[in-house]
Amino acid sequence: MATPRPSQSPFVTVGACPRCGGSSAHPFATGGVCLRCAGERVLMLDSGTPAAAPPAELAELIRGAGNLPLAIGRYEIIEEIGRGGMGCVYAARQPGLERIVALKVLPEGRGGAAGLELRFLREAQTSARLRHPHIVSVHDSGRADGFVFFSMDYIDGGDLARRLRERPFASRQAAALVQKLAAALAYTHAEGVLHRDVKPSNILLDGDEPRLADFGLAAQLEPGGDLTAVSGVLGTPHYVAPEALRGGSAALSAASDLSALGVVFYEMLTGRVPFAGASPVELLELIDQAEPPPLRLLAPAVPRDLETICLKCLEREPARRYAGAVELAEDLRRFLADEPILARTPGRLGALRKFSRRHRVGLTASGIVVLVLIGATIVSVAQAVRARAAEREAGTEAAKARALADFLENDLLSQAAAGTQPDRNVTLHAVLDRAGKRLDGRFTGQPLVEAEVHAVIGNVYDSLGDFEAGMGHLRRALDLRTRLLGPESPLTLAVLCELGSLLSDSGKFAEAEALLARGLELRRRVLGPTDPATLETVRIRAVNLRDFGRQAEADALLTATLASVRSVPTITPQSLMGVVGTLGSIRYAQARLPEAEALIREAAELQAKTLGPDNLEALTTVNDLALVYRDEGKIALAAELDERVLAARRRLLGPDHPHTIISMNNLAGVYKIQNRLPEAEALQVAAMETARRTIGPEHPRTLITMRNLADTYRLEKNLEKSAALMEETLVLSRRIVGNTHPNTLTCIAGLGDVYLSKGEPQKAEPLLREAVEVYAKAGAGSSRTAVARCQWGTALMRLGRLADAEPLLLGGYASLTSDRARLTTVQAKLLGELGQRIVEFYVAAGRPEEAAEWRQKLSATDAKK
Repeated sequence: MATPRPSQSPFVTVGACPRCGGSSAHPFATGGVCLRCAGERVLMLDSGTPAAAPPAELAELIRGAGNLPLAIGRYEIIEEIGRGGMGCVYAARQPGLERIVALKVLPEGRGGAAGLELRFLREAQTSARLRHPHIVSVHDSGRADGFVFFSMDYIDGGDLARRLRERPFASRQAAALVQKLAAALAYTHAEGVLHRDVKPSNILLDGDEPRLADFGLAAQLEPGGDLTAVSGVLGTPHYVAPEALRGGSAALSAASDLSALGVVFYEMLTGRVPFAGASPVELLELIDQAEPPPLRLLAPAVPRDLETICLKCLEREPARRYAGAVELAEDLRRFLADEPILARTPGRLGALRKFSRRHRVGLTASGIVVLVLIGATIVSVAQAVRARAAEREAGTEAAKARALADFLENDLLSQAAAGTQPDRNVTLHAVLDRAGKRLDGRFTGQPLVEAEVHAVIGNVYDSLGDFEAGMGHLRRALDLRTRLLGPESPLTLAVLCELGSLLSDSGKFAEAEALLARGLELRRRVLGPTDPATLETVRIRAVNLRDFGRQAEADALLTATLASVRSVPTITPQSLMGVVGTLGSIRYAQARLPEAEALIREAAELQAKTLGPDNLEALTTVNDLALVYRDEGKIALAAELDERVLAARRRLLGPDHPHTIISMNNLAGVYKIQNRLPEAEALQVAAMETARRTIGPEHPRTLITMRNLADTYRLEKNLEKSAALMEETLVLSRRIVGNTHPNTLTCIAGLGDVYLSKGEPQKAEPLLREAVEVYAKAGAGSSRTAVARCQWGTALMRLGRLADAEPLLLGGYASLTSDRARLTTVQAKLLGELGQRIVEFYVAAGRPEEAAEWRQKLSATDAKK
C-alpha cells in the first residue's frame, strides 16, 4: 500500500512547471518541465546512478524516539507508510502466515458526530467483498489496542501519482493500464459499488499492474443504498464529475467514475489534468462550464483514436459518456488490437452544441434553427481562430525550445566533446563561464529566450555555490522578463524569487528581504496563498528573516502559513513539508527544542517517503534534525546523522559547496561535545579555509566557521590563537551583520569567555555586559541570557566588584536550573563550571560556610547524573 497523496504530475505541457512554478512549460522540454528547468537538467547531468532506498537505520534515526505502536492485535508494526483524514496506514507483519500487509488503522472514538469510524468500517466491509486482480484485497478487520483496523495487500511499487511525477507514459502503455482499471470499475459497478474517488494516488502499481485502492468514499448503487443520502460534493476537485457540482453526491453514478478515470487518462497522456493551474473557484467553474483543452494540442503524438476515447469519458453530460466501464474497456482493447474503435469524434452538430454551451445567450427556437443552418460556418471560423492562436503559441514555444537546445548543444555541451577543446576534464563551472561570455548578441530578436538562458545559468551557478556569478545572470533575466512580460507574470515572479533566494545565500539579507517581500505579495495575489510557488516563497523569505536576525518575524510568518496550509484538504506533502521543516528550524534558533524536534521530524518523515534520501532538500532537513538532537543531548544520533549528511553532500555537491561546509561545521560541533577535539579542529580548519576561498572571507557563513574554530582552540587551551581568531571574527561580524545580530552576540560572549580563560577580566567585562544588555533588549532565549549573566558576574568578581557580581552569578545560575528543559547540551555542561564560579565567589568574599554549601550542592548534583 503506498502513501496516499494528491496527484502532482511531473510532465506538464501547459500551466505551472513542477520544478520552478513557472508557466512556460511546453511539449518539447525533457520531462515536460519548462525551458529553464530543461536546461538545468542537461547542465546538471551526473553519473545517472539511481538513488538508493533510505537505509532502515536512517529511517529509525529520523524517527528518533518516535511513537509507532509495536503491535496492533496480532500484527507487528514495521513502519508508517501513509497518513490522512482516515487515520494511518502501517506496513505490518502478520505472524503465522509470515507475510507483509498494509494495516489501515483509526484510533477508537475518532469518528464522533461525523461518523468517521462508521465510514472507516464501511470501507473495510465494501473492500472485503471485492475480489478482482486489479483491486487491492482486504483480508481481515477488527479492534485491538485502542484501534479499529483492517489489513490489506501490501504493494511496494508506489502509486500512480508518484509514477506520473517520475516520467510520462507512452500512449499504448497508458491505454493498457486504463483498460485494466476500466475492467476493475466494471466489476465494482456490477457488484453495486461506486468508488467516487478515482485519482492517481488511489491507484497502486504492482510492476505494470494497476490496483484500485481506497474505497473510503465508496457508496452503494442499489436503491436504498447510501448514495442518495449524501448531499455534499465528495472526491478530489480535479477529478470530480461536472454533475456533482450541480447536484451534489446524489447526482453521481457509474458514469461519474468514468469521468474521473477519464481525467486520470488525460493526465497520463498529456502530463497534466485538464484544468491545471486554476484556482479553486476557477476550477469549479471550468469543470461545470468549460471543455477540456484539446488533448492532441498538448500532446501531438497521442493517436487520434486514443484522444477520442479519452474525451468521450470527459463528456460533460453523463449520457454522452460510455454506457459503462465495460464499453470503455472494450474500446481500449480495440485500440490496442489495432481494430476500429466504437467511439466517434463529435460531428458539426456536436461542435455546435459545445459552442452554444460555452456561449449561453438564451437562444430562441428560431435562433437555434438559424444557428443550425449557419453552424458549420461559425464553428469552422471559431476553430480556425483557435487553431491559429494555438499555432502561434506552439510556434513561439518551438522557437524558444530550438534556440535553447541549440545553445545547450553548441555553446555548452560541445565544450566537453572530444576534439573540440584541449581540456578533456572541463568542469561545469568552466562551461558556464565560457557560455556566459557568448551571450551578448547571441539571441538578437529573441529576448525571452535570452531571459530563459540567463535564468538557467544563474540557477546552476547558485546550485554550485557561486553566488556572485549567478547574481548577474538572474538580474538580467529579471530585467528582461519585467520589461517584456510585466512584473506580475508568473515567469517574472519565478526569477524574482530565485534572485531573492540567491541574495539571501550571499548574505545580502536586506536586499533579499525587499525582493522576497514583494515577490510574496505578488504571488499571493496572482497564484493564491496556498499555491506551491507561493509557499516556497514563504519558506525562502522566512529563512532569510531568520538569518537576518529577525526570528520573531520569521516565526510569525510561518506559523500563520502553516495554520492556513493544514486547513487545506488537498495540500500536497511537498508543499506542507517545506513550511513545516523551516518552522522547525526557526524554533530551533529560538531554543524551543521540543517544538523544533516535532516539526523537523515530521518534515523529515514526509521527505524520506516522497523525495528519497539523497534529495538535497531532504538532506537539509536531516541536517537540522541532527542539530536538534545535538542540543537535546542525543549525541550519538546527532553524530550519525551528521556523518551521513556530510558524506552525501560531498558525493552530490562536492567538497567546496556551501552546504558541504555547513555539514563539516555541524559535525565538528558534535565532535567537540564528544571531546574529540583534534577531529573537530581538523574539520573546522578545512571548513573555514574552504569557505574563505569559495564564498568569500566576509560571508556570514564564513564568520560562523571562524567563530566555531576559535571556540575549539579555547577548549584545547590554545588561548592566544583563540583570542586572535575571535577578535577578527567579531570585527567582521559587527560590520557585516550588525551589533545585535544573534551571530554577533554569540561572538561577543565567546570572546568575553576567551578573555576570562586568559585571565583578562578587564577585557572581558565590557563585552559580557554588552551581550547581557542586548540579549535582554532583544528578548532572546532565557538560557543564553542566563549564561551571559554568569559570565559577566565572573568578570566583575575577578575585578573585585563582588557586590555587583553576586546577583548576576546567583540569578543567572538559578535561571538556568529552573529552565533545564530548554538548555542545549553545551549549556547544560556549563552548569558545573558556573557552579564552581559561585564557589570561587564565596571564597573571594570570605564566606567559607556558603562556599562549602555550594560544593556540597554541586557534588549532590554530580552524583544524580
